Amino acid sequence: MRKIILDTNFLLAPVQFKADVYLLEGELFTLESCIGELEKMSKERTKRGSQARVALDMAERNGVAVIEARTNADKTLIEYANKGYIIATNDKNLIERLKNLGHNVIRLKQKKILAEE
Repeated sequence: MRKIILDTNFLLAPVQFKADVYLLEGELFTLESCIGELEKMSKERTKRGSQARVALDMAERNGVAVIEARTNADKTLIEYANKGYIIATNDKNLIERLKNLGHNVIRLKQKKILAEE
């Protein structure tokens, strides 16, 4: 079974764009730092804060496993891509770096369609 790591922007995608990232086939993971980023956002009394709260709840309800990360998120994601994990992100710089290293990436296109490249 393939292993997929969801970046912060992918955890927010179901709330922001109604794109159901939980339909991805495989075991779903995220980084501790991504959860931390959402928790920090969730304290805001703004639209973004409420989106982060919903995203955290959805990740928990859908059984997304949390990976402990000791370095920054992008470095950790690249390390895991080197181990065979597929990274789901919309971060353009990260996508470019991963593709240059020959790794597959899952991203949103037209804010709804999940595309694997």
